[in-house]
Amino acid sequence: VEVREVFMYACPHCFNLEPTLQKWLKTKPANAEFVRMPAVFRPTLEPHARAYYAFVALGTLDKLHVPFFEAIHVHRRALNDEASIAKFVSEHGVAAEEFRRAYHSFGVDADVKQAIRLGQSYGVDSVPTLIVDGKYRTNVTMAQGSDNLMKVVEFLIKKAAAERKAASKGAKFIAGGTNLVDLMKVYVEN
Repeated sequence: VEVREVFMYACPHCFNLEPTLQKWLKTKPANAEFVRMPAVFRPTLEPHARAYYAFVALGTLDKLHVPFFEAIHVHRRALNDEASIAKFVSEHGVAAEEFRRAYHSFGVDADVKQAIRLGQSYGVDSVPTLIVDGKYRTNVTMAQGSDNLMKVVEFLIKKAAAERKAASKGAKFIAGGTNLVDLMKVYVEN
């Protein structure tokens, strides 16, 4: 069951939720897959989204994710454009040119466009927001706190898994060629 965090590096609430997420990731249910997705509500947020996906593409997310948050929120660095972000990554042992290539790559372009589309389709209008199984949306405010948020997420994971199990019991496999008559028979039988 996918748990998708929609976040922004510039968001202090996302920064404050990060320790709770890190703790939860150590004990998350085995049937849960955690995915991060930067929010891109407006063009000014694109550099951070590109940075996130470049970190992923370079295999440096674990090394740079939390330090990037800290650079913005603790050290008050203005990391709002490619040049300042490239300088930051070079300070953390990643070649600036390698970062820039990833930052402008086709894959990062596609990931940013997908993040924009998914954010809109999920109706995300604030961050941090967690989407469970692509259909349940929650956040710290709705859950009345970050500790409760993870309890809500775990409840939704169980709910989604139960729904999947119930749906699979009702489905039947049609052997051989599938045609409209066969599909109608399955529909009537169920």
